[in-house]
Amino acid sequence: MGTVFSKRQSVEFALIPSEEVSGPLGLGDPESNEITKVEEESLIPALMHDRLRTKQCAELWDGWSNCTKTYYWAAIYICKTDFHKALECNKK
Repeated sequence: MGTVFSKRQSVEFALIPSEEVSGPLGLGDPESNEITKVEEESLIPALMHDRLRTKQCAELWDGWSNCTKTYYWAAIYICKTDFHKALECNKK
């Protein structure tokens, strides 16, 4: 992994070793069942987090979202309890 810094933000990138580059498009073997390090570190946690927000804790996150839409900038203080409840649901 590496990091490139710019004035606005940093960008992370990963290089695939040349011995692992195969397949018709050079993106890896489509028949492989192995999980790459990039998938394990970024893709799988992102999918798990997305599933939490859309299925298991959806009601709490929707409540927090509606609260923030109602109160705009004041939502930082008013909707704090809703946000913490949704985070606790994610931790379960």
